Amino acid sequence: MRFEVLNREHLDQCADALVQAYKDDPWTPERAKELLNNYIGSPGFLGFVVYDNDMFVGAVFCREMVGAKRNRIVIDELFILPEMQKKGFGNALLDLLRHHVRKNELSGIFLMTERSNPAIEFYEKSGFVRNDNVAFLSEDSEDR
Repeated sequence: MRFEVLNREHLDQCADALVQAYKDDPWTPERAKELLNNYIGSPGFLGFVVYDNDMFVGAVFCREMVGAKRNRIVIDELFILPEMQKKGFGNALLDLLRHHVRKNELSGIFLMTERSNPAIEFYEKSGFVRNDNVAFLSEDSEDR
């Protein structure tokens, strides 16, 4: 297992992997690449890709967000190719982020996901807990 700091050269591999990992959503490679490119261009971007030998396995896209006392990491996307899931690659990416948090004295790692997302079980097994202090609100354009 090896890691690389994520950059635009990884975008095509990442977009293809996102489409495969999020197969229940209607992502196209073009839309996935646009999404991921937006993340790379955002302030505070931090990302890593993981390989099994020379095979691309997955990636994490996140940002360092400014906080009142200390900054924190917010995960925007974390995906692993379906055939490589449950082999430790996702946890290895989280451990890499945890190391970054400790090294830079950040407050922690945060993420949001849909309640129906099966990845919630992965995150909870990895040590994440649901936060009752946070409300997530949304409005669809069709609601107005």
